[in-house]
Amino acid sequence: MDIPGFLSGITFAANAYKAAVELQDEAKIIAATYELQAQLTIAGAHCIAMNEKVAAAADHERMLKTRVRDLEDEIAELQRRAAERERYDLVQDFPGTFTLRIKESARGAEPVHHICPGCMDNKALKSILQSENSIHTFFKCPECGTVYRTAETPTEEGMPFAF
Repeated sequence: MDIPGFLSGITFAANAYKAAVELQDEAKIIAATYELQAQLTIAGAHCIAMNEKVAAAADHERMLKTRVRDLEDEIAELQRRAAERERYDLVQDFPGTFTLRIKESARGAEPVHHICPGCMDNKALKSILQSENSIHTFFKCPECGTVYRTAETPTEEGMPFAF
């Protein structure tokens, strides 16, 4: 039922009740009373239904606001990850072996280091590669265990490889 129709029904029932009271006709008073009670019951049902709709709309709005906040947080995290990733260049220290090396311009007080590209790009982890042997020809990611070859293995004892 629409609001104007509902209000018309209540007005009609109230007017019928007033007319019956003025005429002091007991049967008309009882009939008008029942009609007024019926209209008030319908009004109460409409109020309850409207309140339920308002509550559902408020719940939906809260859910949407939460979703927006979650997406904003996710965007901020992705922007942070992109900014951190931008500090590194993909380098090939040995044919077929790629690592991420910190850019000289982004280094600041940090020493030159390489990180695991798989951990950085897939897990958002900055895992610094560690030397696997004394001559620094293999480096290992402490997070995922990937081993990276960074130089030829010398046939003679020579200077350790440093990058």
